[in-house]
Amino acid sequence: MKKCFIFLCVLVLLAGIAVAEDIGLTVGVDFSVDNVTNANDGKMGPILMPSIAYDTHFLDDALNFTTELDYYFDLTPDFKDLAQYLDLDLTLGYTLNLGRASTLLLEADNLFEGFKISPRSDDITGTFTPSIKFTQNTDIGGTYVKVSTPICYIGGKGILLRSRLGWDSTFGLGIWAQLDSSLDPSKLYQGLRANVSYGADSFDFDVTARVYNDLDDGIEIKPNVNIYIGAFNFNAYCTFGGVAAKGGDVTISPGVGIYFNF
Repeated sequence: MKKCFIFLCVLVLLAGIAVAEDIGLTVGVDFSVDNVTNANDGKMGPILMPSIAYDTHFLDDALNFTTELDYYFDLTPDFKDLAQYLDLDLTLGYTLNLGRASTLLLEADNLFEGFKISPRSDDITGTFTPSIKFTQNTDIGGTYVKVSTPICYIGGKGILLRSRLGWDSTFGLGIWAQLDSSLDPSKLYQGLRANVSYGADSFDFDVTARVYNDLDDGIEIKPNVNIYIGAFNFNAYCTFGGVAAKGGDVTISPGVGIYFNF
């Protein structure tokens, strides 16, 4: 717990710097419980996740850089030691205006995932994801197509093709569908996701459904809500796994979070 306390102190310090320098940080903490009902003879896994994110824009907002660090503390009682690991996500994007109604977003994302601090391990995964997004705007919103190619270059090899078709309305409604498929002909990996969202000034709400390649595993459904009060963001969500699966029970994994935006 000493490391947890030190990390939280670092977050508070960085938050103070953000207030003093006005550089735009977001700090927060998330608490979730995996499989809270112990379904399918599984174990309940509580996780505490403090995080810090930074977002900045250059060149009249055309160039965007974001980075986020998530530090996970696995609080499962069966572990003798407090398991700790972190994720680091770096994203750089550039938006081109193609006339009055069209934009082209070129983006590169690099995710380092699952770096174990305790117990010590080098089982880290690195994934580089270049993507391109074309948006055509109309009076009722923007329709877009986004194509990404996640490349796993640390902790495994493989290239996915991720295609997303979406629409963001001018009145808060958003819809997208995404298909994941492997470029490796020896693998039949394929997954489908769909999302419906609605946002207003003080809140936003969305539901994501995920269908795996093996239909026997059912559907994963995750409703998520954010409430904004001043600089605070209160988040609540719950993941329902194995919905409509042929065997097994539905797993329920709720979570809550609070974030402060400087």
